[in-house]
Formats: sequence, C-alpha cells, structure tokens
Amino acid sequence: AEGLTPPTILEQGLRGIVSVQAYNLETKVARDYDKALESESDGQLSKSVFTGLVYGFTQGVIFITFGIIFYVGTDLLVKAEINFLQFFAALLAVMFGAIGSSQVSADFSARQEGKAAVARILSVMEGPEDEPESTKSSAFDTNTISNLKGGIDFEQCQFSYPLRPDNLIFYPSSSNGNSALNLSVSPKESLGLVGRSGSGKSTILQLVLRFYDLTAGTCKLDKLHSISDLNIDWLRHRIGYVGQQPTLFHGTITENIRLGKPNASQEEIIIAAKAAHAHEFICRLSDGYDTD
Repeated sequence: AEGLTPPTILEQGLRGIVSVQAYNLETKVARDYDKALESESDGQLSKSVFTGLVYGFTQGVIFITFGIIFYVGTDLLVKAEINFLQFFAALLAVMFGAIGSSQVSADFSARQEGKAAVARILSVMEGPEDEPESTKSSAFDTNTISNLKGGIDFEQCQFSYPLRPDNLIFYPSSSNGNSALNLSVSPKESLGLVGRSGSGKSTILQLVLRFYDLTAGTCKLDKLHSISDLNIDWLRHRIGYVGQQPTLFHGTITENIRLGKPNASQEEIIIAAKAAHAHEFICRLSDGYDTD
C-alpha cells in the first residue's frame, strides 16, 4: 500500500471485502489506512484549527453586531426616540443584509471553483497554455503523422504525478535495482500489462494519451515522432480507449457516442457501436439509439 492515498486503500478494501475477509487481511488494511493518513494528518490539523478560528471570528462578529443593535435600539426605545416598528425594521434590515452578503460571497466562491475546474479540463483537452514562447514547440499544434503505423516506444522514461512528485511511478535507473521504463510495442501487437495496483499499468496509457507528460525520457510513435511534439487533438482521435469504469452522461445513446466525434453521422455512430459489439443490444432497447 506504499504510495497509495487513503481513499484508494479504503475503496480497494471495500471493493474486495470478500478476499480481504477470506485471507484475514482486515487488520492489515486498517493498518495501511492508518499509515496513509499520517502524512496528511498534520496539514489537516492546522487547516482545521485555522478554519475553526475563522468560523468562530465570523460568528462572533454576527452576535456582537446583534448585541450592539439591541443595546442601541433599547436605549432609543426607552428615550422614546424611535418606536418598536422602527427598531424591528432596522433589526430585520441588518439581519437580511448580512444573510444576503454571505450568499453573495458563497456565489463568488462557487464561480471561482467553477472557473478553476474549467481551466483544468481545458488544460487536459488542449494541452499546456502557460509554456514560455521561447520553449514552446511550434510543432505542438501542427505536427501529425501522415502514415501512422502505431508502434509505441518508451525510452528511459521517468514519471511521477504532479500532485505527488515524491512518489515515483517510474524510477530513474540506479544500482539498487530500480530501472527507468523501457517498453517497445510493435504495430498491431497485442500486449498485456500485469502488476499490482499502483504499479503504473494505467499510467502508461495516460502518458500515451498525453493526459500527463513524462518527467524524463521520451515516448515515440513509430520510433521517429515524440508524442510531446504531436497535436493532442490529432493524437487522441487515433486512439481507441475502453476504460475499466465506463462513464455515461445524461442524454441519449447517440449523444453519448457522438461525444467522441461531435460531427459524426448516424451511420458512423452505428459503425462505432457495431465495432464495440453494442449494436444488437442497443436495437433491443425501447427507443434504440434514442434511448436516454
């Protein structure tokens, strides 16, 4: 479980609860989960203390404000400078104004989170946008291969996920037995990657799709073209990918298939469904390809 996050350990433990119980691994899974939490506990503790102080301060301001309103209001009532209706109107105005202000700030926060999420999605779809002009390859948006055969070669590749730079997936070569990723797949060759969870099987495909860039080394197509120089949109349109956890979006079957090619004709959609061995059961549904 080294290098795995607490949610991953918990998900795998619950998903394979039958095997965990059969091999009496409940204690080991719990111990791995506790160990994975240790690295995050310090940061979460300081974050919780800060959040608590901020929450306490904001609540204190609210109650102090109401205390001042009641003190000043009752004093003016006693002096007959205002009546009860005027006092009550002022109280409601302040109360609803505070509630409205808090809702406005929450809306601004949601908008910022939405913009950040969109930026991450666009960075995956379109590639990096913040590279200096001096280092940005002009081939990034233009390079394609006219006669693609499909060979893939990883040469001395190293990689770690951006959010976990210290947890290497593919190590640099060293004397202690670690070696960089070297893998060669010939055109039309079928290859099975076998290994424990977290060993980098899915990561290899994500690197070919340019969801992430290598830390070091190169990945080439047909032994000539580095994928880091290829147009991302062109590259991904030439790779068929079936994930282990398929995701369906709200809409019809036709709309879901068309997400892979927005301008696809109905004939092309049917051809794609037949290639995926899905055409027959789709036709048996109540509305066929128009089934939601």
